[in-house]
Amino acid sequence: MDFPYAMDRHSAFRAFSLRKALAFFCCLTLLLGGLLAAGKVHGAPPPPHPRMLVLLSYHQGYAWTDDEVRGILEIFGENGAQVDIAFEYMDTKRFPPEHSFAPLAEILKQRYATRQPDLLLLCDDNALDFIKQYRQTLFPDVPIVFCGINNLEPERLAPLTRLTGVAEDFDLKSTLEMALKLHPQARQVVTVSDVTASCKANLQRLRKLQPFFQRLGVRFLELSDLEPEALQDRLRQLGEESIVLHLGYFRSPQGKTFATRQGTRLVTEATRAPVYSVWDWSLGHGIVGGRLASGFYQGRAAACMAKEILAGKPVSDIPIQWQSPNQWMFDARQLKRFGIQLAQIPEQSVVVNREISFFERNRPYVLSAGAVVLLLSVATLSLAINVLARRRAEQRLKESERRYRALYEEATEGILIFDE
Repeated sequence: MDFPYAMDRHSAFRAFSLRKALAFFCCLTLLLGGLLAAGKVHGAPPPPHPRMLVLLSYHQGYAWTDDEVRGILEIFGENGAQVDIAFEYMDTKRFPPEHSFAPLAEILKQRYATRQPDLLLLCDDNALDFIKQYRQTLFPDVPIVFCGINNLEPERLAPLTRLTGVAEDFDLKSTLEMALKLHPQARQVVTVSDVTASCKANLQRLRKLQPFFQRLGVRFLELSDLEPEALQDRLRQLGEESIVLHLGYFRSPQGKTFATRQGTRLVTEATRAPVYSVWDWSLGHGIVGGRLASGFYQGRAAACMAKEILAGKPVSDIPIQWQSPNQWMFDARQLKRFGIQLAQIPEQSVVVNREISFFERNRPYVLSAGAVVLLLSVATLSLAINVLARRRAEQRLKESERRYRALYEEATEGILIFDE
């Protein structure tokens, strides 16, 4: 009679062992949870994102500078994903370098003394000139990417090391050739420029090209250093035989200043002649177009280089892009105004202000509706074919029944039918 007692003792032992295992498992779980929590609290923080300082020569609101920023942010994202981006505007259009460089250097020294950026992105000439003067004081070991540098020669970069970037250059020759091709009746190129040093330099570059076009029978008329009213009066007198090349109108001889697009509209709204330019900040404000230097594409190209460097690629492995990333750009409204077809402009041109057709504007909905109509048409056709086939089968069945009934009724001998 010991057997039941033995069974009870064995069951009690198993229950005790199970309780011990469960207690051990709970203790182990609590221990691991504590270690994980301690690791989260006391573990090393994640490494900081790389830091990029963008030094912009001009001010926010200046069209070219705003386009450069757009190009940079297209590569890095609006929030600078995985990169801490700081933008510093030098504002040298309103505060000349000789007065602003020294105070700016003191401000940057205070801001970045404790933590240096991992990369400098310099936009336009004054930013480059500033860093050439203050790099050793402010950012001695920081690699550099530049964009928007005019008249770039290797000698200009000679004092600097660990840098790369993209040059800026405008294409007067290609723009004029295209303008004369699109307006074959034109025999006169009228240039508009102002009293600023940059416009005078641009006009001097054009003068070097004039002999080439003069051999083709093209005349040149310079409207330079005129007050706005006098300039517009001269522009109103131009006819179909003229093309206007807008080199910039930022300041009148009496010192009145104009924003980039304001100066463009001052020219385009005063003349019936087609107006061309070599900078994209004029596009959409009355010019036909041209092979345009673009702040957006300058900033974008420089940002691509910067992204590679921040990812670990040596600066020495990224060559300077000496060819400016200019684009053929046109305004569809001006093309229509002067009777120019899209087939006449270069392929891959950027065309703004295009009239969007109903299909282009509602493409997803039109395609979806078309797909539904197609499916319904296929289903309707399938049903029609099925109904037609059934009707034919029914007619064949009726005909078969009719023949067998006639055979049965007209038979003169008995017919036996066996069910299997």
